[in-house]
Amino acid sequence: SKKLNYSPFLEYISYHNDLWALDYQKKMISDYCDVVRIQTELGYTTVKCSPITTVQEIILVAMRTVSLSGSPQLYGLRFLDHRDKIMLRKHILCRHLTYAEVKEIYGTGDFQLSIYLFPTKFEEAARNDRATLFYLLQQTRNIYYSGLQNVKDVELAFEIGCLSIRSFVSSPKLSVKEIIETVEKVRDISTFFPQCVLQNFKGKSFRKAVQNYLAKIIHYS
Repeated sequence: SKKLNYSPFLEYISYHNDLWALDYQKKMISDYCDVVRIQTELGYTTVKCSPITTVQEIILVAMRTVSLSGSPQLYGLRFLDHRDKIMLRKHILCRHLTYAEVKEIYGTGDFQLSIYLFPTKFEEAARNDRATLFYLLQQTRNIYYSGLQNVKDVELAFEIGCLSIRSFVSSPKLSVKEIIETVEKVRDISTFFPQCVLQNFKGKSFRKAVQNYLAKIIHYS
């Protein structure tokens, strides 16, 4: 079978999404609207929404605002109801819902822009769209660390913690000692690991194990 090249198609989609977003924002200036806050992995942004604005349109504008140019079909909006501290409503909203319908069903609150679909050829897509890959990394990391207290796999958690320490410092020229010193100016290295890892090491063996693993991955970018 013939191998498909998705790059021209994605560029076409991105170009027309940008044109649409510009027209949409101009239209919103003259229409009555609410300013909605969107939580992204790159910080917060805001989108002006009229009653007839759809979830799909909010996604497109939010993506453009934080410079995400990949396929909007990979992304979805979650509604965050901060009044419910125990269980936030975090399911993906239907793209065809209007802003008025969302307010009627869920009330007012923030939205969260999340990747929830993955391309079939993920590695190829990641090479062609580094911004989306970085966004997915941030999203996955935040999900993992938000439930850190429930992690039980010591070996996997140790490796993830060390990789997180390495990615915390982007410079490829630092030694292992310098990486740890740089990180500890901001936070203790123990905060990268769940209790199951910390309880598995005695005394200085934890720090030594981290140093040994960082030495293996020091050239990672």
